[in-house]
Amino acid sequence: MLITIMTQKMKLTESKLREIIIEELKSLLEADAKQLVKQSAGSEKKFYDLLSGVETKMGNKYYDWLSSELKKVGISKKVDKYSQADAEERLYNKNK
Repeated sequence: MLITIMTQKMKLTESKLREIIIEELKSLLEADAKQLVKQSAGSEKKFYDLLSGVETKMGNKYYDWLSSELKKVGISKKVDKYSQADAEERLYNKNK
């Protein structure tokens, strides 16, 4: 229903709109911690603000993403909402 409304208003084909949505989702999921550290220019507060934005965009999938980012830096840890702050701090320290 939403796709039909969007295609009518934007004069896009349904397949083109789907491609746009898929590309946006891919770019969101491809964000990684190293990029966030670079974007924050070494500022810890800015890094945590960027992580908060990622969390807002990803919703419940954020914890899985955070766990996978920790694995990339050699920390094998499953992250849930109770260990989130510790995991984010470790991620920052490993990537700076």
